[in-house]
Amino acid sequence: MDQSHTRRGQPCWYKTKDVGLVAINDAFFLENAVYSLIKSHFSGQPCYVKILELFHEVTMQTITGQCLDMVSSRPDEPLDFTRFTSQRYDSIVKYKTAYYSFYLPVALAMYLKTSAWSQLTTPFSWRTPSTALSNLTLAASHAM
Repeated sequence: MDQSHTRRGQPCWYKTKDVGLVAINDAFFLENAVYSLIKSHFSGQPCYVKILELFHEVTMQTITGQCLDMVSSRPDEPLDFTRFTSQRYDSIVKYKTAYYSFYLPVALAMYLKTSAWSQLTTPFSWRTPSTALSNLTLAASHAM
């Protein structure tokens, strides 16, 4: 998608011999496999719809972050540092990696632990995973 040669130190899948643009189709297979797994393991759970919504939300935020990153630096154009600002960098980090790396696993765990979730008593108003994670992030930033 962004014409990188490596991803996290490993060669990109599309660069593998005989893969090329088939990697796009492979991405669709992988994304749909996630939803098939969610359905097969959680369709009977009260939090099933919340889990589906969570994965859709995080997918959209990750796509947004990837788009921000791609429009900030185009491989076919000379590097233009005017496209880079602190605000844009923060948005890229937030949307491209923070949601699936931190928010998704914590929110998923909270949804899966519904009974314990409803019994939480904290100094914060933790009614949703989103609010809880915002409060955790705020508390962590003050602790540093």
